[in-house]
Amino acid sequence: QQVDDPHDRTNAVKKHLTDCKVFRPEIIGRFDRVYVFEPLDGIVLAEIAALKMQNLAKQYGLELSYVSPELIVEAMQNGSKLKEFGARELERVVDELLAEPMLTAKNAGETAVSIILDSNRSLCVDRAEAANI
Repeated sequence: QQVDDPHDRTNAVKKHLTDCKVFRPEIIGRFDRVYVFEPLDGIVLAEIAALKMQNLAKQYGLELSYVSPELIVEAMQNGSKLKEFGARELERVVDELLAEPMLTAKNAGETAVSIILDSNRSLCVDRAEAANI
């Protein structure tokens, strides 16, 4: 059931929690607000995945010049728990996909990389030119 009014929504959540006996009523009485998070659109998840990849590269001291769109889609597909746990699950997926190749690039002395999926759907981390900012 969709409840649009914020006060009605808060009351509905409090009632549900009381009925389910999740919290004691005196604890529920302390809830001032309820925040409802809607599922994110695919394009928003793709942007988040790209940002997580960029942040991971920075952790390895690398500049990420390019990411193959197919890799972003693969990260989203591998994050099968995205629907249940949201965008935070992407961080684990991105780390699993890219940590080892980025470490290899860093150890090879690279400062900027491009990440692509080749024709065999294998991950390739290639040297890239650092952007002049």
